[in-house]
Amino acid sequence: MDKLNFAKNILQKESDGIITMMNSIDEDFISIVDFISNLQGHLITTGIGKSGNIATKLASTFASTGTPSFFIHPSDSSHGELGMITSDDAILALSVSGNTIEMMNLLNFANLNKIPIIGFTSNRDSSLYKLSTFRILFPKFEEAGELKLAPSTSSTSMLAVGDALALTVSMNKNFKKEDFKKYHPG
Repeated sequence: MDKLNFAKNILQKESDGIITMMNSIDEDFISIVDFISNLQGHLITTGIGKSGNIATKLASTFASTGTPSFFIHPSDSSHGELGMITSDDAILALSVSGNTIEMMNLLNFANLNKIPIIGFTSNRDSSLYKLSTFRILFPKFEEAGELKLAPSTSSTSMLAVGDALALTVSMNKNFKKEDFKKYHPG
């Protein structure tokens, strides 16, 4: 296969992942939108590896579109950052496997303190899925590329669903262009 077709195949695979997710979101997604729209505290995002990169981006998107949000790294949460979380907050946790060791202290803390968790995972049998108050279940995507190992289809789909969630919450909160400008003076 030539390089151009190889690249197009990757884009097609990632596009197919987004379409799969578009066809799988349902009323449970709207329950999450309504929950976040009425959240009194912060939406705290978390994840490790590529999921952590997506979670960092989503915290920024939520914050810039009217939902106070910030990212906590799961490893750092075990070393004092759990003190940043209040009972008015909720956690948006992203993990393809749903069993990341680094995330367990954060998830257990949330459950112990009755802090809602919104879990994004591909694993129905995972700790993240079982401990979550709300869930978005991803299929086990075949990753793009020759090796089919590097997060690509899964991370692109996770990002797209996260953006859909943030922007639907923003619309639901009647966030306007003037509000957007307030958070983007630059």
